[in-house]
Amino acid sequence: MKKLILMLIRVFGGVYFFLGVLKLQNLLFAKDAMLDYLQSPNPIFYFLTNKPILLAAAVVELIVGLFLMFPRMSLRTSAKMLVWVSAVTIGYKIGLTLVHYKGPCGCLLGINSLLPISIAAQKIIADVILGCAILLGICAMVSVKSEPPPDAG
Repeated sequence: MKKLILMLIRVFGGVYFFLGVLKLQNLLFAKDAMLDYLQSPNPIFYFLTNKPILLAAAVVELIVGLFLMFPRMSLRTSAKMLVWVSAVTIGYKIGLTLVHYKGPCGCLLGINSLLPISIAAQKIIADVILGCAILLGICAMVSVKSEPPPDAG
């Protein structure tokens, strides 16, 4: 069971790393249509534009993704990291809902518009994936906590 949990944590690490690379690439090579979005005020952190928020998100996702894909730490620490980054993402999405933000999600800077499914379906899929990441992290922390300590002899 522990190997399965570790493998799934590595998969989520790959997903976060991939999303971080996409964000960083799109920030560096933004098209004209996205430049307006990047220069507009962020709906939650209104004193900043979207560009530094997305840059911070990209860097965090890259770092967390690397740590989760190539764990040099305990399973419990990896699980906590997965729960933390997923909870921050969900918290930001909740914040967008609370401020009644109706604009486009710029987290992938328009790449999601290339997918052949509706925006509403994309939001549901993203929420389910984030929920699964948190559930996996919590299960990993509980399974590690419930394991008997190794014998000292």
